[in-house]
Amino acid sequence: MAPSSGVAAFLAWPSTFLGPRHRWVSLVLGVAMQLCAGALYSVTAWGVPLRDRCGWNDGELTLAETVGTLGIYLALHNGLAVDKHGARVVVVAASAALFVGWHLLASVARERGSAWKATLALYLIGQGCISTFMGSLAPNVSNFDERDQGKAHGVLLAGFGGSAALFATAYRNAFGGGGGEEDEDDLPGFFAAAGWATATVTLLGAYACKDGTKRDGGDGGNDVREVEIGATDAREDEVAVDDDDDADDDDDDAIAAETSDGPLRASSLALLERFRDVLSSRLFWLVYAHLVVTLGVALLWVNQAGSFVDAVVGGDDGLATMTVLFSLGNVFGRIGAGAASDAAERAWRVPRAAFLSVGAGTMAAACAVFASSSAGGGGDGGGGRTARYLAALGVGLAEGCVMAAWTAIARRAFGANRFGALIAMYNSAIAIGSASFNGVASAATGGGGGGGGGVGAWRAVFWAAAVASAGAVFVGAVATREMRRLAETSFEYVSVK
Repeated sequence: MAPSSGVAAFLAWPSTFLGPRHRWVSLVLGVAMQLCAGALYSVTAWGVPLRDRCGWNDGELTLAETVGTLGIYLALHNGLAVDKHGARVVVVAASAALFVGWHLLASVARERGSAWKATLALYLIGQGCISTFMGSLAPNVSNFDERDQGKAHGVLLAGFGGSAALFATAYRNAFGGGGGEEDEDDLPGFFAAAGWATATVTLLGAYACKDGTKRDGGDGGNDVREVEIGATDAREDEVAVDDDDDADDDDDDAIAAETSDGPLRASSLALLERFRDVLSSRLFWLVYAHLVVTLGVALLWVNQAGSFVDAVVGGDDGLATMTVLFSLGNVFGRIGAGAASDAAERAWRVPRAAFLSVGAGTMAAACAVFASSSAGGGGDGGGGRTARYLAALGVGLAEGCVMAAWTAIARRAFGANRFGALIAMYNSAIAIGSASFNGVASAATGGGGGGGGGVGAWRAVFWAAAVASAGAVFVGAVATREMRRLAETSFEYVSVK
């Protein structure tokens, strides 16, 4: 018993030592973990140099990048693990995946290896990223009241959005990623350093995380009891399973019990019924369709901006700067939209879903600017490089706005206690969008690299992305109307100390 007690005391030490400050320290560490979770987005800065170093074509690079992003967004098992085992266990596993994945990618760069080996490496990195994302977001937002959810989500997700800027800047400044043959030789060192940094930060975060809903149960976090929207009939079915003769008081007990238990603490049947309840909600599918388009387009830009610029200009022409601007846009979009959505709900009763339309409109405009940018640099008559810089900033702002909105919507509408599984379900939409848009890009351009012959095809791809994003504005408007309707009928929150 003594060794077990010693381990328990060691794991509980951050909460014991920090007391009420624990949730704030955990939040800071959560942001640091999010900075590691979005590292794969910096591929815009180093993807093309890696392709050139290893002698791949654009199709092979697209395959590796797409599988990497699928590693992030096909993650149901990751979400269920967060709900069942808590954040700490999942983040420890994420640390191992990040370390192995980045070092495997360093080996590919060092040995000028195959795209298939890089694909495996990027998949492992993607899995580590999404587990870190979930493992820092789910417990930390549970430590704050509902009225502050937008800000909590925004601040944490800003770390994820800023990750690409951090890693792209490190590649450019510390590892010589500014262009030229000599920069390619720094790729192995950059990838290895990324592996050590991300693994170390995530391990520290796993140790000091305040998992209010599952571990600590201290003063720092409030549990949230939801009367969930879009699942009224399903709620009655669940209560009937527990006790056919339930009265109103028993309904409350069932809701409280459901909130305290993770989905895998109940039977497999109960878990399947829970998924059925969520999937029967119109709001779920509206947000799902919106994410397929908007975040699919965002990942199209992340994966293909380098190839677009290579085709249009014939070189990298500021790719690292574009990545930084995209990432900074992400940061400001997430923080700004998170704070604005709190204010809009509280002061004007405008549902958070309205920010889905704002993000989609910004994405459409940014893709249109990007698609129409001229071949020259910033000094030419068309301002080609400047236009691409503005487009990168716009895509980042748009993605940040959508990200800050959908995570808070999902938690509020469908329950905090199954947040990991909900993230994973919605992430499948992002996976579909990424695979679809990047697949279309690869097919339309023939998997070819730069050169004038593919310029028209690349422009058409991003014009199509702009049109699709414009359509998502209307999907967001319908989701806003649906959320307002549900808010008037069955949307209620009670903070439980």
